Amino acid sequence: MRILIVGNGGREHALAWKIRKDSPTSEIFSTRPNGGMAIESKPLDISPGDITSIAEWSSSHEVDLVIVGPEGPLASGMVDLLSTKGIPAFGPSMAATRIESSKSYAKHLMVRSGIPTAEFKSFTNYVDALSYIRKRGGAMVVKASGWWKRGYSLSGCRGSSTSPE
Repeated sequence: MRILIVGNGGREHALAWKIRKDSPTSEIFSTRPNGGMAIESKPLDISPGDITSIAEWSSSHEVDLVIVGPEGPLASGMVDLLSTKGIPAFGPSMAATRIESSKSYAKHLMVRSGIPTAEFKSFTNYVDALSYIRKRGGAMVVKASGWWKRGYSLSGCRGSSTSPE
């Protein structure tokens, strides 16, 4: 079996290790692997976020299964793209990933469903968000959407003087 693991963190390393242990004859590939993963798999110099290149490589190399670990490729629709090309993939669809990739969506879903959650405000405009932070004052947490594209973007603020600029 030919398996491609997308991602290079601890979760993906654990998957590579377990697959190697349970299926030693499987051919395992990984996208830009960390040092531990490189022992368990054949490295590919493809960014885990390059969903088009991963789909093309998987198709041309007759991969039997793609395992997608990181939130970024999932939120970008990697599993959906692989599915349209007939490539089996393990991971949620872009729609299913939305509850993790969009905090605003998750918070609004909780409110609509009657699930207790902390007070929140969502903004699509930076100036409006900064104005709210300054007017509200006090301690708060600011979370930017699309964090998977830039790395984690969570800021704690004691008040408007420490708000993210």
